[in-house]
Amino acid sequence: MWIVWVTTSCNKSKKGRGKYKSLQVDMKTKHGSKIPIVIPDDIMRAVGPGSRDIVNYCGLIMRSTISFRDGNWQAIIAKHGEAMWLKVKDKFEASGMRQHVLQALVIDTMQRLFRAWKTRLHADYSLYDTDEERLSHRPDDITPEDWVFLVEHFGSPAFKAVSERNKLNRGKQITKHSCGSKSFAEVEESTRNPDNRTKAAPDRVWELQNTRKNDQGELVWSDPKSQQIHGQLQEIMVQQQFEENEYPMSADEILTTVFVNELAMFVEKDTERGLQKRAV
Repeated sequence: MWIVWVTTSCNKSKKGRGKYKSLQVDMKTKHGSKIPIVIPDDIMRAVGPGSRDIVNYCGLIMRSTISFRDGNWQAIIAKHGEAMWLKVKDKFEASGMRQHVLQALVIDTMQRLFRAWKTRLHADYSLYDTDEERLSHRPDDITPEDWVFLVEHFGSPAFKAVSERNKLNRGKQITKHSCGSKSFAEVEESTRNPDNRTKAAPDRVWELQNTRKNDQGELVWSDPKSQQIHGQLQEIMVQQQFEENEYPMSADEILTTVFVNELAMFVEKDTERGLQKRAV
């Protein structure tokens, strides 16, 4: 399939917070100091005052370094992983931990943000019916060359087959992690503020739906996967805060993005297992 490269972008000017430029991180580290990061033993997530800084900075470094034309995430890490890690290492340090723990967190965070980014770009792709329209409405946060590549990729039979399987499985995945008889939408509606009619953020709704209090009155997650999904919801919400986007994702779109990422990880691992079996 041949695609004509339309170099002009018809994007409308967007209103928003403005793109993240790491100004806070630069100010905190301008005298050579590093931002301390706390990583609990039981979960691969940063907590505390520096947690948002490192997620934002990982997103900035990843987006400004990689190209979708480099291949899948494994190929991207093989090519750019060391360079991206060193840039983050120059600004952050793990409090009381060995360096490899922080490095694992950085790569894991970048991978999740990469998948969320790619999923949103596919949503932009799906807004239009023809490749000509898609190419003339390139999103602001991707290069012309990468957008041409992704338009071809999203339209390929292989990608469409995976997407169709994801659609069939998505409902089952979401139902599996529901707690009790109430759906996510029902729990979300119950959080609506009676004065201004606003609803709680997706991560808070997920927490309400998938936690309970133990005998000591402490919140306990229904299962480890629910806690992991909660972390992913928080990452996407942080990502949206520094993106220049007039139309941020809704709660449903954020939740769906997380489950698409989960399914993509499963499909990716399943494909790798199949290739390994053939090689034997």
